[in-house]
Parts: sequence; C-alpha cells; structure tokens
Amino acid sequence: MPMSDAVAITSIGFVSSVGVGANQSCAAARAGLNGLTALPGVAVLDEDSGEMLPLLGHLAAGGIAAGFSDVGRLLALSRLALDDLARNDGGTVKAPAPLLVAVGGDYYLREHLRRQLAPAAASLPFPLEEIVEAESKRYKERVHQGFTTRLAKQVKLPLNASASRVAFGEQAALAKILPHAIASLKRGECESII
Repeated sequence: MPMSDAVAITSIGFVSSVGVGANQSCAAARAGLNGLTALPGVAVLDEDSGEMLPLLGHLAAGGIAAGFSDVGRLLALSRLALDDLARNDGGTVKAPAPLLVAVGGDYYLREHLRRQLAPAAASLPFPLEEIVEAESKRYKERVHQGFTTRLAKQVKLPLNASASRVAFGEQAALAKILPHAIASLKRGECESII
C-alpha cells in the first residue's frame, strides 16, 4: 500500500466493564479482571436447584450507565469514551470530524421482547415476530435519530454530526463501517474520523 493510501489510528478512547479509559481498562485486563458481576434486578431460574439466581454479566465501567436505556445508555458510554479520546488525542482532531459508531446488535432486545410478549401471543394484534421486528427497527431509528447530534453537544472533540454514521451488528458492525471511513478519508471529505 503506498504511503498516501495509509490509514493510521492515532488515538483511542475506551470504556469497558473494568474501567473508564484505555489505560485503566487495559491495566485491569492485564491483571486478569473481567468485571463479571450480578446484574441488578435480573434473576434466572437454576434448573438443577429450582432456585432463582442472579444473572451474571458485565456492567460498563462498574454500572456508570445504570438507569439509562437505549440511546441514553449509548450516549453516556460514548461520551466517556470520547472524553478519554480527547485526553489522549494530542490535538490530532482539529477540523470537525465524522463520528463512526459500531453498535452491538439487537439480539438481547429481541429476546427480551419475545419473552415479555410470549404469554399474550394469542391475543396480540399482529404476529409476535412482526412486533419484535418493528420494535427492533424503532430502536435502531432512535439511535440513528439525533444520536451523533446529541453526542456532539456533550463532548470536547469537534464532531461533524451530519457526516456521522451508526452501524449495528456486534463485531460485524466495525467491519461494516471501516470501509466507509477509509473511503471518506481517501476522497478528502475529512482530515480525520472518530
């Protein structure tokens, strides 16, 4: 690849279940911490004992987004990651830059809806899967509508909200969004991308 086509990662912003910030998160991971904890208000039936047990999972940064849902949770976590990026950036992001966000899929939302609606499935006005699909679509629309605009107002980095994108799909979301970032840089639409 010619040097003019090279794309470089110049900084990182990071929020995880073991820390806020790249340095803290990486140090905790190297120390073997995983952030696994009982999720508040969620229990599962242990089929062997018949007892309700707390569901174990990961709370980002020790529950820092607790009380938020949907877009609010994403905004809270994204703001922290971008604040960390701004601390580590060294001034490389000068002009307003598009924000490209890779968001996990909606598997857990779909499963929650299925379990919540299943007992009343016979009396629902539409088939259960149609309702689940419609709710998933509404969730993605809520994230797309105004997410980057609201985030741009909360962070210290110059964001170009109108050129920003959100991609869904667990690990595949990053693979979906990187080609868009590289193409934008090569076309000269921006100097950097967040």
